[in-house]
Amino acid sequence: MGRRFLTSTAVLDIAALAVAVLVGLALVPDFGQGVDPIEVAPLFGAMLGGALVGSYVSVRSWGLGAPRPSYGRAVSIVSIGVSLTALAVVSTRMYWSRPFFVITSVAWLGLALVHRAYRRRRPWAESIVAISNEKELVEDLRSAPHANLVDSLDPRAEPPTRPFPPGTVMAVDLRAVLSDTMAQYISSLHLAGRSMRGFTSVYEEHTGRLPIVHLMEGWELTEPLEARGVYVGLKRAIDIVLVTLTAPLWILLSGIIAIVIRLDSNGPVIFAQE
Repeated sequence: MGRRFLTSTAVLDIAALAVAVLVGLALVPDFGQGVDPIEVAPLFGAMLGGALVGSYVSVRSWGLGAPRPSYGRAVSIVSIGVSLTALAVVSTRMYWSRPFFVITSVAWLGLALVHRAYRRRRPWAESIVAISNEKELVEDLRSAPHANLVDSLDPRAEPPTRPFPPGTVMAVDLRAVLSDTMAQYISSLHLAGRSMRGFTSVYEEHTGRLPIVHLMEGWELTEPLEARGVYVGLKRAIDIVLVTLTAPLWILLSGIIAIVIRLDSNGPVIFAQE
C-alpha cells in the first residue's frame, strides 16, 4: 500500500506540472514567439527533470514510515524542481520567460496542494493483524488514527483456520515465542506473498513511539541513523553554500538583535552557558 501511494502521488505531481505548463502557455500567449520550438524544449525538459528529482528525493526520504498526503512534501518537491530548473537556466543560458516560469511554478504548487487536500479528505487506514502478547502495545496500536486493527493473535495460541483478506499486514512480534502451528501459519502466509512486517516497526510507524521493552543493547537506535550517513556530506555542503549566500541577511539581523539586547540590558550580547 505504501509503494502504491508513493507512486500515485508522484504521477499526480507530474500530471499537475503538465497542467501547470498549459496554464502558463494560456496566460503568457507571447511565450516562445520568434523562437524555434527546439529552443523551447530544453526548458520543458529541465522542469520535468526537476520534478522527477524532487519526487525521487521525497520518496527516498520517507523511510519506513507510513506515507500520508503531506503539504510539506508538496512544497519541498516544487521547491526542488523550481531550483533545479533555475540552475539549469542560469548554467546553460537556455530560452526562458520570467512570467511563464513564475505562473507555471505557482500553478504547479497550487495543483499539488489541491490533489493532496482531496486525498486527505478520504479516510486512510492500514488493516493490521497483530501477533503479539504485549497487550498494552497492541492497545496503543488499536488507538492509532491510521491503523485498523483487524485482530490480535496470541503467538502461542492456535492460528485461525482461514487467512485474513488480502492487503492485511501481519505484524509479527519477533521477540515472542511462537507455537508450532502459529509458526507454520506465518510461514504459509509468507509463502503466499502476504505482507509480513515486524510488530515494532508497525508500532513505531503508526504511533510515532518506540517500544522500549524491545530494546536490548542500544545499537538498534544508532544503526538506522548510520544508514543515512551517505547524505551527511551532501547536506553539509548545501548548508555551507546556503549559509554563505544568506550571510548578508543574517549578519545584518544579528547586528540589529545585538543592538536591541545592549539597549535592553547591561549584559553581554554573546554569553557562555555554564
